[in-house]
Amino acid sequence: MHEFPGDPALALPARFRRVLVLIDEGQNNAEIADALGLSRHTVENYVSE
Repeated sequence: MHEFPGDPALALPARFRRVLVLIDEGQNNAEIADALGLSRHTVENYVSE
């Protein structure tokens, strides 16, 4: 994800942005949870927002 001044994505929390990057890279919820040290439930909460 590229960051540009005025980019609305910058208003998102860093952890949420990281989840989005991993989704964009094609990782599934379980892979994202493992990569970030989160539970699958937490990742599912991010994804459902």
